[in-house]
Amino acid sequence: MTPLVIDNVSYPAQTPEAIQRSEFLLDNLIIQIANGVIQPLLNQLADVEVIKVNFYHKNLMSSREI
Repeated sequence: MTPLVIDNVSYPAQTPEAIQRSEFLLDNLIIQIANGVIQPLLNQLADVEVIKVNFYHKNLMSSREI
């Protein structure tokens, strides 16, 4: 198997460190894709009341530290 290389550091495949790094990268990718989908919507429709209610609800706000 090919090792995972991040920031010029090689992590052997299937090690806990490689799996953890892969999970972090996948989490970040999902957040970036979600931002890329939602940002144009909010830029175009931010003044529509239904959008404000649904997308700016406190339960939907991200609390994850990046």
